[in-house]
Amino acid sequence: MGKLLNCTDESSRELKDCLKTKNYADIIKEQGKITDWIIDFVRFAPVIEPGDAFEPFQTKDPYLRIKRGEGSRVPLITGVVKDEGFLLNAFAMLNTKQAVDELNGNWRDVAPTILFYNNINMSVEERNMISDKIKEFYFQGKPIGPETAQGLIDSNSDRYFNYGSWEEAGLHSKFAPTYHYTLKFEGNYSITSFLFKLPNVVVSHGHDAQFLYKSYHVVPLPEAGTDSFTFSEHLIKLWVSFIKSGKPSDVYPNVEEWVPFTSQKPSTLVLDLPAENFPDPMKERMEFWKGL
Repeated sequence: MGKLLNCTDESSRELKDCLKTKNYADIIKEQGKITDWIIDFVRFAPVIEPGDAFEPFQTKDPYLRIKRGEGSRVPLITGVVKDEGFLLNAFAMLNTKQAVDELNGNWRDVAPTILFYNNINMSVEERNMISDKIKEFYFQGKPIGPETAQGLIDSNSDRYFNYGSWEEAGLHSKFAPTYHYTLKFEGNYSITSFLFKLPNVVVSHGHDAQFLYKSYHVVPLPEAGTDSFTFSEHLIKLWVSFIKSGKPSDVYPNVEEWVPFTSQKPSTLVLDLPAENFPDPMKERMEFWKGL
């Protein structure tokens, strides 16, 4: 990063002082050029800071804080959309020949990087065993490609979003009412489809935003009389009822109540037309990651 921004790398202090003079937009722009692999880039993410640091923001592991109930013990809505991992980053992988070749020919080396377990303290044998289990679970001995595209989407979805949301819901539910959703409604527009110039509507990361508020300038507002408009009305009423009372009471017409999520009885509200409560969301996939 220092070299990309014309900073010296002779000492950490000089590098830090130089980077502090750079525009944040330039830092973010250059960040994308630093990669661990063909598709994914190195993230400069939040870190756990020492307690004696200047104005520290996060001094404890957020996971442990949630587990111990050290956060705000208030009602929580959390959830995911159907194919989170399509946008991040399965589509790009599947449409890059070199990436597909490496996924198939060098899985044990690539998987820990793209699925974020390369920095966990374990032996090479343990890491390889985890990689092999993931490959068998999602691809069942078949090559990674068009035929197994959903497996790659699901693996990215589960590692990046689904399991974290599922585990967060279970941990938080021990201290306050927790409600989990899975949005599957397509509508007639998708920001993912726009970005990748796809002919079909893809329900991936950020798809729910368009039904709650005006988001990107390219995203059209739902038109009156359409299913998208009806879905948006229901979703907004549901969120507003939660904001007012701490309980999502104004549920879709065909659903009497949103069944809370607990670690003993996981449940998700499938947001679609019609909506429905669904017990044990993605049970097999979530138990798989829990077992790793």
